[in-house]
Amino acid sequence: MLDNEQILRLLQRIAPDARESRSRLRCSLLASLSLDHRKLIGDMIGRNLISLESDTSSLVEEIDGLLTATERQSIVDAMTSYGTHQESRLPIYEAELRRLASELPNATPSASRIEREKPRPLTPASDAASILANHLLEPEPKTLENADSAELNTVAPLNFGDSNTPKLREDLRAEMLAAIESKRGDIADELGRYAVSEKRNELTCAAALRGLLSEEEQQRILDAYRKFRNLQNEAFAKASSSPFGPMVMHDDVADAGTALLRTLVGKVVTTKIVGIRKIDGPDPSTAG
Repeated sequence: MLDNEQILRLLQRIAPDARESRSRLRCSLLASLSLDHRKLIGDMIGRNLISLESDTSSLVEEIDGLLTATERQSIVDAMTSYGTHQESRLPIYEAELRRLASELPNATPSASRIEREKPRPLTPASDAASILANHLLEPEPKTLENADSAELNTVAPLNFGDSNTPKLREDLRAEMLAAIESKRGDIADELGRYAVSEKRNELTCAAALRGLLSEEEQQRILDAYRKFRNLQNEAFAKASSSPFGPMVMHDDVADAGTALLRTLVGKVVTTKIVGIRKIDGPDPSTAG
């Protein structure tokens, strides 16, 4: 089994390419849309994110009803191209895994093997809306190049999960949205622009959201987040350690804008993953 330092070295080696390929996919997906549809989909996402009765299935259906046949095919083609690139990188990842595993006297064969699946059928055009929604709402990729091995053993409150987490997240979202008493439309617009931006910037969006919130709204949002964080900390303390050693909960949410943005954005709207192969261990483009 690889140790933390070796895992980090592997992730640092492949993360730039994985992050860049994910960025190219995002740009291709957005380029598949007409300018009018891109704006409309941003509006749909913004409204959905701040709705007290948010329904991600309805969001996908709404997007699906807007897409033209040409846009659907272009989205599917972009996803296929991404999957082909990921496949082409597997031998490189496997070679690096084998090299790292060879440095360990007790390494097991699985330490140098990437999970393989049967070839997937062609992605149907009917999946275009799900593909688009998933990638527009995925978390921003993290940079690993300057990370140290200790960071592999950290988990954020919003990323940790046990059987109670879904309910806690629902409560957190409800409390945050209930705290917003003004400028809901402006907040929805900001979230929508962020979702359909080719080059997202969490710091810029969080600052813009913070500027739309009153001091009282910010305090209520932070109070809701801190309550959630404390409950997650309690659950985390009872959880078993990871295969990579003892885990530490680390929280870098410092303001209400960041808390609101990370709570509302960064979720997968459907569990159906299309056109992606899975590599054992953290996803190098989103790890952290």
